[in-house]
Amino acid sequence: MELDKANLLVIITSFIFGSALFVITIIAGFIMGHYLFGIVGIIISILCILIGFIKLGKFNKKIQR
Repeated sequence: MELDKANLLVIITSFIFGSALFVITIIAGFIMGHYLFGIVGIIISILCILIGFIKLGKFNKKIQR
């Protein structure tokens, strides 16, 4: 049960961090003209969101069993 709560916390945190980083990189990276920061930030935010989707898939499989 504790592992399920920890996995759920990781899922929520990765989605929130990924989406917040995506918004920050859009503002700072492309609007302000720091393109390298924007590209690196978007790659990291996509990876965070992807980790959230992977964990969510594993979490759903555990719950359905």
